[in-house]
Amino acid sequence: MPRSRFVALSCLLLLASLLSATPAQAATITVTKTADTNDGACNADCSLREALIRANTVAGADTIRLPAGTYVLTRLGKDDAAASGDLDVTSEVTMRPISGTVQVDGNGIDRVIDVRSTGKLTVSRMRIVGGQPSGSVDGGGIRNAGTLDLIDSIVRGNAEVREWGGGLVNTGTAKVTRSLISGNHGKYAGGVANFGILTVVDSRLTGNVSGDSGGGIYNGSQITIIRSEVTGNWAEHGGGIYSTGQLTVERSRISRNMSSETGAGVRTGGPGVIRETVIEANRAGSDGGGLHVSGSDTFTVERSLLKANHAGSGGGIRNQGTLQLFDSTLARNRANDGGGLLGGGGTAYVIDVSIIDNLAGVDELDGNGGGINRQSGSVFLANTLVAGNVDLVSPHHPDCIGAVISGGYNLLQTNGCSGYPGYDTDGTGAFSY
Repeated sequence: MPRSRFVALSCLLLLASLLSATPAQAATITVTKTADTNDGACNADCSLREALIRANTVAGADTIRLPAGTYVLTRLGKDDAAASGDLDVTSEVTMRPISGTVQVDGNGIDRVIDVRSTGKLTVSRMRIVGGQPSGSVDGGGIRNAGTLDLIDSIVRGNAEVREWGGGLVNTGTAKVTRSLISGNHGKYAGGVANFGILTVVDSRLTGNVSGDSGGGIYNGSQITIIRSEVTGNWAEHGGGIYSTGQLTVERSRISRNMSSETGAGVRTGGPGVIRETVIEANRAGSDGGGLHVSGSDTFTVERSLLKANHAGSGGGIRNQGTLQLFDSTLARNRANDGGGLLGGGGTAYVIDVSIIDNLAGVDELDGNGGGINRQSGSVFLANTLVAGNVDLVSPHHPDCIGAVISGGYNLLQTNGCSGYPGYDTDGTGAFSY
């Protein structure tokens, strides 16, 4: 072969190789109507469903741009290709408005969005409403088994009345940023059910309801909550948060949640930490107004305030597990037994803590220990102030009742602590009232 032809052929082969190796280019698809149609094409006449089908079938990351309006899902049926029912995401897709408010309404025919295991979805500045899947499936608003980024969005008024996650269920990797999850209902987990890896940042979960556990959030795996608010949710157990997995809460507020039974603010049976957080004005019908701790894992609360919570026992905290309470304040909590802290089993390490102005005996019929009631297990105190607490029931034990282990340098107000001088600086022994 002549050298010139060989060189030309080599160049052509190299060019073909480079072209074949070039990744598919991201496409921008513009939706042109709010009607929920599927005629097999997305051109000058393109619905949200048709745009998503196109994005799923074309390689590469795609952006779907939506004009302002309400997009109501009307195509009955079930599949995993977005042809009917919910909007299935199987590739890398971003959805965002062109301008104005974009709302996608599940219309009660199915959940709204289903991110499959191969899917990677970013939702920005949108509202997800009206989802309610039929049958025993999870996720009223959104189900994520892949990767989800929910940014500056609202998930509201969705329901999953048979299974998990009225607003969102996550089994993959998800991040919720500057978003509102509100007014959703689930049999388990009114707002969010997490069985994957979930991060919640600068967001608010409010007004969600669970018929069982986790009004705002149910965590069965790994969740991190940063600078967020969990408020006004309801469940039988864990009105704000119910966690059996790894729970991390930082610089957040958990307030005004309710439970008919245990753990109105937080109910945890797994490991974790609450740090620099306010747990306030939660109300439990039974145990643990602010926090209920159980299980064999260590749970830590540090540099936090538990204030004005209410329960039958353990107005601030009820401990039945291993609790480390460091550098925190329990104030103005109320219960029949243990207005501030009730030790009902397990071990509580209380170090550098102020337990002040709590109240026991709220029904004025029964109760003990305005500050601390150690019924069983161990309570270890060091460098802690217990004072100004009230017990309304005679015989009065306003600050403490039960055997408590001293690590030294505690100050307990003498009223109700008979036989105790009101200070402890030697760091030895146990004291009992």
